[in-house]
Amino acid sequence: MPQSRFQTTTRDEDIWRVLTLEGSVDVSTFAVFEEELTRPVEQGALFLKLELQGLKSINSTGLGLLMAAHRQLRQSGGRLVIEGMSAEITNIFNLLGFAGLVDEDEGEASVAVRR
Repeated sequence: MPQSRFQTTTRDEDIWRVLTLEGSVDVSTFAVFEEELTRPVEQGALFLKLELQGLKSINSTGLGLLMAAHRQLRQSGGRLVIEGMSAEITNIFNLLGFAGLVDEDEGEASVAVRR
């Protein structure tokens, strides 16, 4: 079985630290995803935006890490915003019971984790 590919790019946009995710988050790529997601939070970033246009899939462990980052940012007065979720990723959120944790912003077709 071929190994999954996963990569991120990071940039700053005003007050936001923006991570663009590409590939799949699964058992073989989770450690990289965890490092890339937790690094900005550990460095003190309060406003984290994830661009998921290039994300093909994410497992339940990856979603759990997203929720942990959301809680940590919220407790620090910050916010996690998720943009560009494909229909497949939205379906995964729904199937795993995370749909109640997101609000859709119709104007930008983005999803923001509720504060």
